[in-house]
This record gives sequence, C-alpha cells and structure tokens, in this order.
Amino acid sequence: MNTERTREEFARQVKTMAASAVFNAKEVLEAIAEASRQGPGRKALDVGCGPGIVADALARRGGQVTGIDVTPEMVHQAQTRCKEKGLPDAEFIVAPAERMPFPAGHFDAVVSRLTLHHVADPVAVVAEMARVLKSGGRMVLADVVSSENVEESRLHNAIEVLRDPSHTRMLPLSELLSTAQSMGLRLIHRRDWVQRREFEEWMKIANAPERTEPLRAVMESLAKAGVRAGVDLRVEEGLIRFDHYLVMLALEKP
Repeated sequence: MNTERTREEFARQVKTMAASAVFNAKEVLEAIAEASRQGPGRKALDVGCGPGIVADALARRGGQVTGIDVTPEMVHQAQTRCKEKGLPDAEFIVAPAERMPFPAGHFDAVVSRLTLHHVADPVAVVAEMARVLKSGGRMVLADVVSSENVEESRLHNAIEVLRDPSHTRMLPLSELLSTAQSMGLRLIHRRDWVQRREFEEWMKIANAPERTEPLRAVMESLAKAGVRAGVDLRVEEGLIRFDHYLVMLALEKP
C-alpha cells in the first residue's frame, strides 16, 4: 500500500463516503454483521474501517469492536459516528492492515469491506487478518471483484485508478477465494450483489472534480464503442452507467 497516497485520497473522501448510499446499503451491512456472528462477549476487528460504517453495524450487535485505518481523518470520523450513535464499545486506531498491533488469536471476528483493492499485497493482508483471528473465528471479506477475463480486468482496474490513484487492483473472484483458502480458511458461505453505479454518483465519492471530465470522455468513448470493461459499461439516456459486482465471503479459521 502506498500509505501517503491512500491517506491523501481518503482524507478528501471522508464526508462523501460517509454519506454515500452505496456504502450505507443496509442489506450489505446486515449480511456482513450476520456473517461475523458478532454479539455480546465477542470481539470484532474492522480492517480498513473508513468512516466507521461497518463498525457501526457490528457494534449494534453488542460486544467490543475495534476499527483500524491508515487515514487519521477516517479514524476520527469513525470515532465521531459511533460516539454520536451511543456505541461506547467501538474504538478506532490508526494502523496499517499489513502490520496490525494485536496479538495472535485476539479477535472472534475479523471483517474487511472494500479494502483489499487498495493494498499492494492482499495475500499479506489476509494472512495478517488470519493471524489475529481466533481458532473457530469468522473472517468476512467483502469486495468488488473484477472479470475473470484478464484484459477486461486490466481495463476495469485502469479506469478505477484514473478515478482514485490509491486503487491497486480489484481481484477476480477466483483469486479472492484462493487467497483466503490458501490461509487454511474454510468457506462457510458466499453472497453476491450487483451494484448499479452511475458516473456522477461514483465520481462524487472520489471528491476529485479535476478528474471528472477527462474520465467522462474516456468512459463514454469506451461505452459507445461497445467496450464493457467487465462492468457492463454503457450509456443510457445520456448517462454513463456500469455495474460493480460485490462479493462477500464468510470463512472460518480451523
């Protein structure tokens, strides 16, 4: 992870991400919280917690929740969110996902949503998540996946980098699953969502107006040429639309 680049990009996204309908989708949050089995007497870790949206959903189920993020502004927003919602058992610290300041087997559940595509080495991050997870604990990985077609995946990720330079790579589902299973984790269940996205909504979250028109020109040209980029890129009623394929994996550590 390019920590400085990530901090710079996400410092500008604190408010827009916190307010985004996509990031606050109730169905997804409830599914992640349910899969984690979080509840009274249990300790959960949210890796790449951002503005505390997932941590909030976990804390509402009881138990202790810790969130980590490399962006201080995100950590502050997460603290503020949970304090305002009366969730005192949620705490947040600035820390990297690759080197977490926790002992082995410390948490009953470790979750991560939309974080792996911002790290340089997702295998190392999943290994660190597995390290701090107790035997019999739950790991929940939720991320947008790219196409299994190499060229489509490459183009999709290039578009994402043009929008947000802290983006590294959205993995194909097969790679995300094999990464988790390489740690000896057992797949309990999987859930999929198609997130219908629209260019203006997507760009608003990035909060980088200077990138909007160049990227609009690129994506509109690709769509009109019939290039789908693995996300069904298209123009409908004058609007640039595409689909993100979000996958949640619930896994258990032996």
